[in-house]
Amino acid sequence: SVDTARRTIELESATWASGFNSGANTGSRVIVSYGSNASVDVSGRMHPVSGLERGDVIEVQVRDGNTSTPLAERIVLVRDVNSR
Repeated sequence: SVDTARRTIELESATWASGFNSGANTGSRVIVSYGSNASVDVSGRMHPVSGLERGDVIEVQVRDGNTSTPLAERIVLVRDVNSR
């Protein structure tokens, strides 16, 4: 889910490509924050984060800035929930 007021994304069933551990990791749910100018790469075109929907599959590259919530540096839509 996306919380545009707090600028956070809660990821369900998150998997990590590298060994990453954070206080924001609560079981299979992970919370990442994003900056005010963040956008989602959808096939090479940038779209607002607010356009993400529950069920979309995204890849998020994060920077662990020594905080409990990692910061998203890049967000890519891998599969749109509506393209089934």
